[in-house]
Amino acid sequence: MKFFKMFEDDIFKSIGIYAMTFFAIIIFFWFLLTYCFFHYTLSDDGMEPFLKANQEAHSFVFHPSNIERGDIVIVRNSDDSGYVVRRVIALPMDTVTCIDEIIYVNGEPIQEDYLDKEFVEKTRRRKGYFTKNFDLVELWEKEYFLLGDNRPTTQEKDSRALGSYVENRILADSLILNGNLFEIIK
Repeated sequence: MKFFKMFEDDIFKSIGIYAMTFFAIIIFFWFLLTYCFFHYTLSDDGMEPFLKANQEAHSFVFHPSNIERGDIVIVRNSDDSGYVVRRVIALPMDTVTCIDEIIYVNGEPIQEDYLDKEFVEKTRRRKGYFTKNFDLVELWEKEYFLLGDNRPTTQEKDSRALGSYVENRILADSLILNGNLFEIIK
């Protein structure tokens, strides 16, 4: 009888350990998905043609500290009404302006190799411009100047109209896109 009791105790201990491990894993993933992973559907065409409207994306939510010019970021709107995806054009303590459709950061023209040249030219032919001129903007510490890649569409929805974005409004600086394959964009 003692022989069977020994196995019963070990079986219950094993089942208990497996059950506790299983629930710990479930709680860990629930926490991760609820508080650390951000699911987002692109709500506007501000990043077209690179990112399409209604495209789904995911990102780990954290306030990045290594943001670089040209990065794509998810930011919270200033009125907390939602989120948008924009591109970083200028960093804290920079100056930025646009003259004759050329963006200058700290007095130097920037190369925007990430823009689709064919899309830019097609838009210029259709609308007569791609990036309208804007006055000099001086950024303070922890402020970023963000623009959409589809400049005519976003001129009222990015830093040209809304001002700079403060660092704590930036949720993430990399996206995982849904599509035929997952693609990570930084």
